[in-house]
Amino acid sequence: QFLTVSCMAPSARATATDKSGIVNIRTTINGVDFTDSHLNYSYIPVPVIESISPATGPTAGNTMLVIYGTHFILDADRPLCKFGSSSVPALVLSNTAMQCTSPPRSNEGMRVPVQISLNNGADWSYSNSAHFEYYLSTEVISVDPINGPFNGGTPVRVHGANYVDSELLACKFGNIQSPIVTWISTHEVMCISPKSLPGKVFVTVTSNGIDYNPNKVLYEYIGLPDVQDIIPSWGNRAGGTFVSVRGKNFLSSKDLVCRFGRSSIVP
Repeated sequence: QFLTVSCMAPSARATATDKSGIVNIRTTINGVDFTDSHLNYSYIPVPVIESISPATGPTAGNTMLVIYGTHFILDADRPLCKFGSSSVPALVLSNTAMQCTSPPRSNEGMRVPVQISLNNGADWSYSNSAHFEYYLSTEVISVDPINGPFNGGTPVRVHGANYVDSELLACKFGNIQSPIVTWISTHEVMCISPKSLPGKVFVTVTSNGIDYNPNKVLYEYIGLPDVQDIIPSWGNRAGGTFVSVRGKNFLSSKDLVCRFGRSSIVP
């Protein structure tokens, strides 16, 4: 049966280690006779966090982020990330990058320190070097217009909640990202529809470039309306003439209108 003894490691300077930072660990029960058998213990530099991407995420958690820094170890013993007081498993990608997923948090607008451990929480990086900020999850309630030509380029107003004015703000139409996104308010963004195949797709929004809202609101890609004939082709200067327009790709919609010239739009 194995027994466990807990020891606090002294400083590397006190152990007079060589440049490798490796020392032997032996035990004694009488202060004089140490065991012949031993195991190696390595002194390593404290890991340093230089940046986090993304540095924000929803309170629901589950944001996959990468932590960049120095003195990371590929064969680390159960590496961890800590967001405030909550620890989660981590994956060391290289000597300068680690990956982990943010835990959920009950209140938004909370900026918490982020730390990493390379030895299952026995030692942590400094707590003031990096932070992660939580926000409420984005939500899409409606889009206007609800359809547009499949060649894209339609300005679409996306109405919802919790939109953050950031460089990482983005819209997706299905799996295709909008080429231009403009923040208007916490409840509205303007997204230019990208090119796509005809059909219906979900519109989603992210404030951090990664976490998009759940699929709820649809936008339909349609063929561009094509005017082929009008009857009659002339009328009274006073207006009031009923004109039949024939063509292709017309839809029955509240937004269906005709434009005469550049400014006169009539239902």
